[in-house]
Amino acid sequence: NGKDCKAVCEVRKKKLSEICSESNIEEYKAFYNFVFNYHMMVPGQKTLDKDGAIGLLEILMKKTHPISQKFVAFLKQSERKVINRDQWQNLISLFTSLEKGEQYDTSGACNSPHY
Repeated sequence: NGKDCKAVCEVRKKKLSEICSESNIEEYKAFYNFVFNYHMMVPGQKTLDKDGAIGLLEILMKKTHPISQKFVAFLKQSERKVINRDQWQNLISLFTSLEKGEQYDTSGACNSPHY
């Protein structure tokens, strides 16, 4: 019934808030990476479509990493069609570094003509 569904949704929201808290960063990273893997629809799939990535970033990062919304805006207008696992995993480090005022080390990533 509707009451049960509402109760389940409230528990989910509370648990997600607990996982996404800054004091629990390792659990949050593990959950964030789990979400990427969970959304692989086809065995062997290695990328997440752009719309799926945007939706997940808005849910997972909006409160913990507000700067992520600038990336989401960029991604929306980008011609990029997918996000791969490495890109997904590096976003947390990028957002954390930028929010701490650190300069992101562009030499840490390899240049590729595909990006």
